[in-house]
Amino acid sequence: MSLATTRLLDAVNEHGDGLRVEFVRLGPRWGHRILGVERQQTRSLLHSIEGDETDSFPPSPALQQIDLQQLGDVTAAMLIGMAGRNHWSICVEARPATRSILWDVACRGECEDGHFFGSSYEPFASWQGGSESRVIDVSNGYRYELQLPCGRVSSKLVSSQNSEQLLRIELAPDPAAVTQRWCYEFQQTKPAWP
Repeated sequence: MSLATTRLLDAVNEHGDGLRVEFVRLGPRWGHRILGVERQQTRSLLHSIEGDETDSFPPSPALQQIDLQQLGDVTAAMLIGMAGRNHWSICVEARPATRSILWDVACRGECEDGHFFGSSYEPFASWQGGSESRVIDVSNGYRYELQLPCGRVSSKLVSSQNSEQLLRIELAPDPAAVTQRWCYEFQQTKPAWP
């Protein structure tokens, strides 16, 4: 029996518009790409930046197992994983009616100064910072937006030394909490034409 190397989670409406998450096995971990679906044609928006086996606090959660489940009218991907002494669990919900994908992430582990809790992406599209809680891409008449429904979370477009942009969703950790949690939602809104 071979192990699946990709899994798809769609939040696409009856017109063929929305979002898709493509989970891809990268060695022992699962990474992912977020795709815009525009009249059934896909284009890459973001892909997760993964660490390696030596990172206790990788740029994105270290995920080793995935399970797709139907939860009422919502399809969800449940993921778990670990790195160092940190354990992650994620529920990713696809919501076709609103063309959105909600990420609810928890990490149980150490909380020390300088440790990064969050998710990191390399943008394929021209994302722009609208505010600390919003990042927007508009192209081909479609609008994609990142929203942060949980408190203590901010998004940043960061330029690295080689001028490549990174999108970071970063939690301001609570040192008193054993489990850190952050949420974010990507949504495609209707095209800019009538």
